[in-house]
Amino acid sequence: MNEAININEVLAMDGHEISKLTVEQRKMLDLAFLKSRQYGLAIAVTNKATSEDLAKASSSEDAERIMAEAGSIVSVRKP
Repeated sequence: MNEAININEVLAMDGHEISKLTVEQRKMLDLAFLKSRQYGLAIAVTNKATSEDLAKASSSEDAERIMAEAGSIVSVRKP
């Protein structure tokens, strides 16, 4: 895989549901995450499950299912 990333493409992922990204976008996001300091990026993936949702889980597998169903949002910033 090409080691260069397109910063504008990574920044455009901000606010998107991670499950909606293409395979290529995921690869670019993964690489950008690994090299975030080099590129001056702040990248986070936040799950939308609430603590109340997770409190209903009866096992770690149940908690994982709840988090998967809630989805995760990508946050990308260039401070």
